[in-house]
Amino acid sequence: MAYKNQDFELWQGDDFKLNYTVEGVVAPEDLTSAKWGISKSRSGAKVLEKNSDLPGEIEIDTVNNVVSVILFSADTLNLKEQKYYCELEVVDAESLRTTVAIGTMTLYPTILK
Repeated sequence: MAYKNQDFELWQGDDFKLNYTVEGVVAPEDLTSAKWGISKSRSGAKVLEKNSDLPGEIEIDTVNNVVSVILFSADTLNLKEQKYYCELEVVDAESLRTTVAIGTMTLYPTILK
């Protein structure tokens, strides 16, 4: 079961680290990968995706059961200010996929970038 309402706010062009505590998987210490993405709506196409298979995008701390998504300035600099739907999916050692968090990202404009 996913943690719902994992909402957060961000300003265009800011660097940001999202930390999610992973629960609801059979063996969190066996997490092998994770994906995180945003879209304009739950049924919309992905606007941005992060993948633990790519260096520096997602960190998996199996000791503390935390998945950290790293957002860089370039990831949001050219996105439109609005609310985005986001979700985090993890895969365990048995290749079982589980959506562990869903929520919204509110993106605000900035004049300093």
